[in-house]
Amino acid sequence: MFFPALVLCYYALPVRWRRAFLLCGSVAFYMLSNPAYAVMLLWVVVASYFAVRHLGSAERSRGTLWLWLLAVLGPMLFFKLKEPIINLWLPEWAQWRLPGLNWAIPLGLSCYTLQALGYVIDVYKRRIEPDRSWLNHALFVCFLPTITSGPIQRAPLMMPQFRAGVATFDYPLAVQGAKRMVWGMFLKIVVADRLGIYINSVLQHSAQYNSLTVLIALTLLALQIYTDFAGYSFIAIGAGNLLGYRLAENFHRPLFAVGLKDLWTRWHISLSSWLRDYVYIPLGGSRCSKLRSTFNTIIAFLVSGMWHGILPGYLCWGLCHGVVVSLERFLPLQRLKAHPLTHALGSLVTVMLMGVILGFFRDNFGEALEIYGTLFGGAKSLQWIIVDPVHTTAMLWMIGLTLVVVLARDVYDEWCVARLTRWTRGRRVLRWTFYASLVWMILLFGVLDSSQFIYMRF
Repeated sequence: MFFPALVLCYYALPVRWRRAFLLCGSVAFYMLSNPAYAVMLLWVVVASYFAVRHLGSAERSRGTLWLWLLAVLGPMLFFKLKEPIINLWLPEWAQWRLPGLNWAIPLGLSCYTLQALGYVIDVYKRRIEPDRSWLNHALFVCFLPTITSGPIQRAPLMMPQFRAGVATFDYPLAVQGAKRMVWGMFLKIVVADRLGIYINSVLQHSAQYNSLTVLIALTLLALQIYTDFAGYSFIAIGAGNLLGYRLAENFHRPLFAVGLKDLWTRWHISLSSWLRDYVYIPLGGSRCSKLRSTFNTIIAFLVSGMWHGILPGYLCWGLCHGVVVSLERFLPLQRLKAHPLTHALGSLVTVMLMGVILGFFRDNFGEALEIYGTLFGGAKSLQWIIVDPVHTTAMLWMIGLTLVVVLARDVYDEWCVARLTRWTRGRRVLRWTFYASLVWMILLFGVLDSSQFIYMRF
């Protein structure tokens, strides 16, 4: 209800007032979750604004860059480090609370902090000139579609659009945005949340199941996180399109990746490319010895794990990815793409491997160890899921149907988009039949009382 009303008011206003209205709407939307979170948002906006103003001047040094980076990173470092510090050294502080806040990380803090941080570094590296308008700067950090979970945008893409503003309603872009939002809702409500029912029933009680069941659940977990976060990304990008802005893509059909290195060029692109440009390459990237390059890769993935949370499970998750990606350099994985069958098998193994590593992707490290104990400890039970066989069969059929739709859409985008677009052009009834079917599946199969998006936790 909030977003359609905002869009209508946005285009009804004179052009000169639209950016200010969008900024106010973005902050108001953010404060709906918890008004106290606005303190952290304001901190990042103000610190990054003065950072780019200072670093854009002629007099600058690496020392001042690090001071400004720490200033921008301050809230995120506090909320990421507080739990391990309290658990290890200050357990008596566990009951202490900030006014209006609990210990949970404020919504979107990790995403808009990295977004602001990238802007600061780009200004220091002279990749972009700093924008002296506080309105454009604040809108870049607080932009409504991306403020809660990204995708993490770059200043060279967004700042020119904010400077130019949106003078007229772009109908083709808005149509594209509406399509993206509907597809994103399908991925989230129908696919991801339906998968979550089965996955949670297995992984939360993994000791009750056999190894094969846990392996299937972990593989489906990879698909759940993909459809959940890709669904959010499509909704966010589509919302930006409806407001007249073009946002960077965040997923590029990762189900067709062969190997984890290939997968990370297609999965959560905004984060993986950020880590590549601001962590991996400054460390030396691949322009060094193989040993040092391996070290740089592992460090970049460890930072990725720390971005999710400084807990043992997330650190192990990042370490496993770094080690596997480093080992893949010695394997001829690209040859598997030469034939459709080997490509399909390679992609299936990649998704399964991603799922197995996702066993570490938990706040409770003991639960992760229990999952791996069942997975590698042999069959402890022949039980498949808790519910009765009738519901089990219906659930698996529904999961299979929705995954076929997802796979068909990815196949279309990967190989058939030009050919089928020519075929469907002018066939309005066919297109609207597909749109209506998608909405019908959302209403019929969707888990409409679903929980929040997975990545809002981070």
